Amino acid sequence: MVGKTELVFPTNEAAQFVLLKNPDGTDVSGGANGISVDVLAGLGTPRSIAVGASSVNVALTATCRRFSIYATVATFYAVGVGAQTATTSSHFIGPGERLDFDCAANTQIAALQVTSGGVLYISELVPA
Repeated sequence: MVGKTELVFPTNEAAQFVLLKNPDGTDVSGGANGISVDVLAGLGTPRSIAVGASSVNVALTATCRRFSIYATVATFYAVGVGAQTATTSSHFIGPGERLDFDCAANTQIAALQVTSGGVLYISELVPA
């Protein structure tokens, strides 16, 4: 019978990684330490920005380290520590697109419409 690869979850609650192990205890590449796989995050605070003709800024929770954005319209966006201003030279996200990011403490996000108003939805992500 062929064994199955299993996920081994560390007992340390602060750990954010799991190891992929074969039935004999080795990782899939044959080593003894396993392969670190980033654990998917859970949902934290939801936020949104009404995207319009002027840049609008929103602060994430100070301890947030990951977030996801979803745009209903073509949007320019800026991400950084402290207040941000989105311009036509900022990053772009298309309508119906979702992007996930790691971030530093005290991150803020700004958004600006490309041609028409809409919403930029923001989901803060927390360790699972």
